[in-house]
Amino acid sequence: MANGCLLSGLIRKWQELWKSEQKCRYLMEVILNNWKFRMEILLEELELLELIDEPYTQKVKFLDHACYVNDNQAKLWHRRLGHMSVGNMRQLQKVAEGVSYNLKHKSIIINNQ
Repeated sequence: MANGCLLSGLIRKWQELWKSEQKCRYLMEVILNNWKFRMEILLEELELLELIDEPYTQKVKFLDHACYVNDNQAKLWHRRLGHMSVGNMRQLQKVAEGVSYNLKHKSIIINNQ
């Protein structure tokens, strides 16, 4: 009789351990999938950065020149370049177009005087 109680106790203990092992495996799988998903997102972000790196670098060079010419909008964006996002990139392009328009007209006005 004592052996039966001991055996059923061991079986219960083994079932608890097996369930906890299954939970651990499930949690490890969730963590691994989460990590893989995050890595995929990081890779997509890196690819996006590579795509916008070249035009972004050109805008920085252009704004460096515009700051030399003393344009306030260009100076403002020049300070914000460290906080660039895709949304800022679009705004930066609009500002750069406006600045190039201003520079073109300033040079026309200067040349005509």
